[in-house]
Amino acid sequence: MKKREEYIVRKELGFLRKSFHFLLYLLMWLFILFIILVNVNFLLGYYSDDMVSFYLLFNLDYGLYTQLIVAMIILIVITAIYSTFRLRYLRRENKHVQNH
Repeated sequence: MKKREEYIVRKELGFLRKSFHFLLYLLMWLFILFIILVNVNFLLGYYSDDMVSFYLLFNLDYGLYTQLIVAMIILIVITAIYSTFRLRYLRRENKHVQNH
């Protein structure tokens, strides 16, 4: 009797969808970096009318800086743990499939 092979098939994303995801993530990270840049410049004493306006809009105090950094670290750790378990699960499920 022939052994039945099972494969996990994943649909490859199209170019437009990949481009949209890339653009979305890029804009998100640019926005976050802009907020951090404005606050760091203000803390270092760089003042201009534009910087003061942006600082008042994105005002973070020291407690929020700490919470932001802790939240980023927690997200990184959770993502790493989940990815490790998911990768091990997929390798276990596809142990019978040979890599070509």
